Amino acid sequence: MAPKSAVQARSFRYGFAMTTDDKHLRAEAIHRIKSRNALWRTAGTFVIIWLGLIVVWALSGAGYFWPAWAIGGMAIALVFMAFGTFGPRSSGPTEAQIDAEMKKLQSDAS
Repeated sequence: MAPKSAVQARSFRYGFAMTTDDKHLRAEAIHRIKSRNALWRTAGTFVIIWLGLIVVWALSGAGYFWPAWAIGGMAIALVFMAFGTFGPRSSGPTEAQIDAEMKKLQSDAS
């Protein structure tokens, strides 16, 4: 007997074909994992670069703290990347939104 819901499909993934809902959830999960991994990899790279800039600054006389400009710019990029990873996701229009828009179009046409 084939599974009737996405939950059942996940339970029997190896015995039956996945449902459309299950495939969508799996694709979304993979996307989120890749985004999170990319964020942490980028953050680690930025920290290494920041430390390198601070070492160069310290070895060059430790006057005006010029690495702050690079650190600040990269931190802004990291914040935007984190928002894209952990912030709200747009899953596209809902059926209710589509129906409401279609009703507006029908009333505009008449």
